[in-house]
Amino acid sequence: MSGQVRSTKSNEVSPYRVPFPFRLPYNTQRRMVEIIISQYSVNSLLYLAHRYRNISSIWFDGIFSLNDRFCVYFRTNSLLFHVDSRFPMIGNVLKTSCTVDEVCITDQVEEVGATYPNKKLELIIRTTQPPVVTFLKDEMRLTLEGRCLFFLEGTRQKVGVIPFSAEASIQLQTIGPLLKGKLSITRLTFTKGVEFFGLNIDDLEGLRKAAKMALENLANVIFGAGIPLTASNLK
Repeated sequence: MSGQVRSTKSNEVSPYRVPFPFRLPYNTQRRMVEIIISQYSVNSLLYLAHRYRNISSIWFDGIFSLNDRFCVYFRTNSLLFHVDSRFPMIGNVLKTSCTVDEVCITDQVEEVGATYPNKKLELIIRTTQPPVVTFLKDEMRLTLEGRCLFFLEGTRQKVGVIPFSAEASIQLQTIGPLLKGKLSITRLTFTKGVEFFGLNIDDLEGLRKAAKMALENLANVIFGAGIPLTASNLK
């Protein structure tokens, strides 16, 4: 196994260089099989998933409760994330109206609730550039650029767009059959091209901070519970 990644949709070569020579790190623990994943393989996979119509998905089952299930898609010339009101931990925040005991997007952007009261939003998040991963000792760093599209849930009515760029630091380790870790978003910036209820980037500072905190909390619940490294988890 060389670790090379290719697309069935194109003969395009990954812009990343195959590591050669590739040396396995010294390990005193004697195991029958060891798999080393290089930065080249991950970045090539992300590049091709962003560029071409390679349709696949990763399902996460039972992360929050036995009935929870959600999916991340790789398709339509970008990495695509779909978030709606059923999404664990974040779904309730997408309501446009809430009581004093609840938290929703209108707490940060009053214009949302004033324009569309008693509704729910759903998000489509697409990458605009191939994500880039850097491996360091006991740490993975991710750089991501994309656009978050806001729709009224269950409709095709788009109500806003927020372009963004982000960097995250992820500490990962395998414990038995599980991949566990901790994520920290070191930078989340709303960028040029915001179209959101007539507001500018400075007006959305509260939303930016709330989104950063919510994403960190969600990721760390997932990594804390562990992601099963089994074939049945990939479809």
